[in-house]
Amino acid sequence: MNIRRELLLCDNSFDHFCTHLQIKAVDHDRQCRYLTPLKLHNYQSRLVRDIEANRFVVGTKFRQGGFTATTMLYALWKSMFCVNQKILMVFGSERELISSAACDLKDIVREMPEWLKPNMGTWNDHTWEFEDTSSKLLFLSAGAMPTSHGRFTHLIFDEAAFMRGKMQSLFEELYPELLMDGKVIAISSPNGKQGWFYHAYWNATRGLNKYTAYSVGHWEHPEYTTSEWLDKMRANLGDKGFRQEVLCEFLDVKTSD
Repeated sequence: MNIRRELLLCDNSFDHFCTHLQIKAVDHDRQCRYLTPLKLHNYQSRLVRDIEANRFVVGTKFRQGGFTATTMLYALWKSMFCVNQKILMVFGSERELISSAACDLKDIVREMPEWLKPNMGTWNDHTWEFEDTSSKLLFLSAGAMPTSHGRFTHLIFDEAAFMRGKMQSLFEELYPELLMDGKVIAISSPNGKQGWFYHAYWNATRGLNKYTAYSVGHWEHPEYTTSEWLDKMRANLGDKGFRQEVLCEFLDVKTSD
């Protein structure tokens, strides 16, 4: 294998970068975890293309679709191959941050082939420093914003619709810290016809703001098209949860409460 050529291909293509990654899957029968190659679905590649092509992206997502993983992998890719990036990923709570970011993404980095692994400086649950590119990736919860942020190249909000009234103030606080050509990405399951995320997405679909609206259907996942899966999700989530987290519907507020 020509390592220099592979690094150039990874630099130029998020999809190609991901072909070298492995994730830990669960074997429920044997009650153990095992490594398996990461396989992107078309809708995940499309999300990254939308992010790369636009400064502002707001999008809906369905449950268990790997969207948080996609935005984290995108942030990792940019940090590894672009110099002087400063990317902030904001999660709704510290619990969501730790379960979503620190463990899974660290495992992916640890299992990279040696020629691809980044040289890390600080590498903890909240701060990753990439020595080769002088880039920094920050993971913070909505309730733990630092008093001094610095200037960001990317602001990524995970489950923005569920930040319980914090999203508007968070955006107003962080947006002035975005570089002139910086990007804002907000991906979430719907949570009623209310709040910053709903209005940003609704206006984007009608061309009333600067955001690009990303939308996706559960049927775009090859395993989420059967009546058995749909019946299971409806039973687990209830009608309201199913409509919001599988069908990606914005419900009236009194229906959502």
